[in-house]
Amino acid sequence: MHATRRTSLSVIAAITAMSAGNAYGQYANWLMDIGYGKLTSEYGGSLATGSNVPVTIVESGGYPDVNDDRFTPGKTLTPRTGTLGSTSHATIVGALFFGDSSGFSQRSVAPGIANIDMYNTSWSSAYFLTPGTIGPHTSPNGSRVATHAYGEGTTLSNLSRIDWVVQADDYAQVVGSNLVSGHGNGFNSIAVAPVAGVSGSALNGSVEVSAGTPYVAGRYRPDVTGPRGTTSDAIGATGGIVALLVSRGKTTTSHHSYTARPGYTVTSGDTSEVIKAALMAGASRFTSGNLDTVNISNYRSAGNQTNNGLDKRFGAGLVNVYTSYKIIDAGEQDSNEDGALGQNGGISQYGFDYDPAFGGADSSNATATYGFKATANGKFAASLVWNLKVAGPQGEYNNFSSAATLYDLDLKLIDVTAGNAIVQSSASTIDNTENLWVDLIADHIYQMQVTTKSVSFTWDYGLAWQSSVALAPIPEPASMIALGGFAGLLLRRRR
Repeated sequence: MHATRRTSLSVIAAITAMSAGNAYGQYANWLMDIGYGKLTSEYGGSLATGSNVPVTIVESGGYPDVNDDRFTPGKTLTPRTGTLGSTSHATIVGALFFGDSSGFSQRSVAPGIANIDMYNTSWSSAYFLTPGTIGPHTSPNGSRVATHAYGEGTTLSNLSRIDWVVQADDYAQVVGSNLVSGHGNGFNSIAVAPVAGVSGSALNGSVEVSAGTPYVAGRYRPDVTGPRGTTSDAIGATGGIVALLVSRGKTTTSHHSYTARPGYTVTSGDTSEVIKAALMAGASRFTSGNLDTVNISNYRSAGNQTNNGLDKRFGAGLVNVYTSYKIIDAGEQDSNEDGALGQNGGISQYGFDYDPAFGGADSSNATATYGFKATANGKFAASLVWNLKVAGPQGEYNNFSSAATLYDLDLKLIDVTAGNAIVQSSASTIDNTENLWVDLIADHIYQMQVTTKSVSFTWDYGLAWQSSVALAPIPEPASMIALGGFAGLLLRRRR
């Protein structure tokens, strides 16, 4: 009896000590740093869990340990590249990606993930993206998110195949950014770097080597910075966040949908472009008071500014699952040109839009405008994402074309109250994301605009935004409503 009492007291003491530095004591500190405690507190039992999202983990040398407590019961881990042993590396990455146990620091923000395909790195050479063939290009379980936490030289053929998989099936690929010859060189994947050490610095995003047009030098990675101390951990943790966003995106308010190749339905809210945009727009550019993650205090400091509005070291900043989830949860909000669908000409504090047929082909749909009024001084962040267009299969099983086209979209914020002054413009010519991070002035009216260069095309984009203050709608002129109509309701996707 005394032993039982001592055990109980020790448990209480441990919980009390944990809670002293962590208002949500059941979560590891790094989960608090990315907003997961706040998210679960606000949403409770209504929070998505990832249960509707099959995933894939690609590892080098072995699989996650299928008998690990974080994977049992209720999870099906299926080996797809032969019989291999388990490795501690794969087990930890898997735990951060899809692990389900509040008793471990390595666990996922999407613990409901139940269907997992496991591949060795031969995923990209002998099974999934077989050189010289089209390959299956979707895992048998219809995965929507895959992680790649390993170093491997990547050819132009494999880069274009991975980009094509994302483009063709909205199959998100989470990769490491500091592997200069690896998957981080792609356009359509989500490149992640960790915040390093205790010095307050970050692992530098690598200048991309020239791998063939349009994979040119001069592009920077990462897209976002992940929690934890290593690249592999950051990839696993970010994979879980992406799966959580896809899980909510499948059920949020969306104005478009299509049937993807493996037979699943993709809506605006879970397209690869919107998910990546929400991850980037929701990221924390500056952080303070982190419990387990080095704080970012010098975002976009001199010498670290990219042409597409990011930081060379941190990308869009530290992933913030709370803010990114709020963006997806707010639902799709159309541009004025697409009718704004009852939004009264304005966007809300959080939200996203997906345009399936943008670019000005046939002299239409070359500008998208999103209006709002700032109710107080604050910060506004937005990310525009579109995929590199890869030619892909050319009819025959063994005829895959790596030819690719990078369309050129721009993003800017206009202060209407200040005489239509451009507050900030993101207009890189070699990237497929444009990003804003600006100060808002109370009671000023703003317009966020997506535009194109002179070439006309038809392509899709995802746009996501969030503000630190509430936004008020702006009444639309009747002529704008008539012009926009409801044409955007019909999905004319580029697939």
